[in-house]
Amino acid sequence: MEPSASAAEVAAEWVDLFCGEGNPLTKLPEEKVKELHAIAHYHYTKQHYAEASTYYRILTMVRPLEPRFWKGLGACQQMRHDYQYAIDCYASAQLLNGDQLDPYLYVHAADCFLALERKEEALQVLEIARQWALKVKDKKILSHTKMMKSLWVN
Repeated sequence: MEPSASAAEVAAEWVDLFCGEGNPLTKLPEEKVKELHAIAHYHYTKQHYAEASTYYRILTMVRPLEPRFWKGLGACQQMRHDYQYAIDCYASAQLLNGDQLDPYLYVHAADCFLALERKEEALQVLEIARQWALKVKDKKILSHTKMMKSLWVN
């Protein structure tokens, strides 16, 4: 039996369902989104990562195209030692950032890859952060990536 719609059409339906008018959560007022984010951030700063993760998951459903919520969820998962999930969240955040590279996403992802004993991938994403830092002359990222690389290579 042949599927009636192409993969692109099915993907478009799912995007519309979760990001468009089909998702009632996307109609949540901005003030409520800010409250949820404040609660998520509070739990994260108090090191209540499971609770923070729950709120960040809700935020990614409410505003699925908002990179900062994916970054927050990734940070929670990283702190909970769910490194692959964190990497996936960081990748989603960067994808949603488009051309605006967030080098910290790469630094955090590198930490996760290293925790998973995937050193080659860790060094690759760390190099992306370093290249960006060279381009924009960000001394903080350059210093951090240099320190991380020296620790990992030795």
